[in-house]
Amino acid sequence: MGADHMPNPDTPVGTGVMDRIPQALKAAAPREPQSASPLRAAAEHRWSGGSGPSALVETLIGMAGALIILALVYGSGLAIVPLLMAIPRS
Repeated sequence: MGADHMPNPDTPVGTGVMDRIPQALKAAAPREPQSASPLRAAAEHRWSGGSGPSALVETLIGMAGALIILALVYGSGLAIVPLLMAIPRS
């Protein structure tokens, strides 16, 4: 090991580290894949008031789908019991 690789005893340890962090973070940041752009555009359109079913309708559709899946798993009408347990009581 040569003298040019020796640390300077007059310089405190870690000097300049904080100044190099932003450049290191920018260099290490992942680049956005090309396929994410159409997905992001679709999501922004959806969230910006695009036409479609309301949140209530989507929730009811999801609940109906869950009921069908639970009926298939349990094999009976008792599939509605977990959904009834999820209803908040006051």
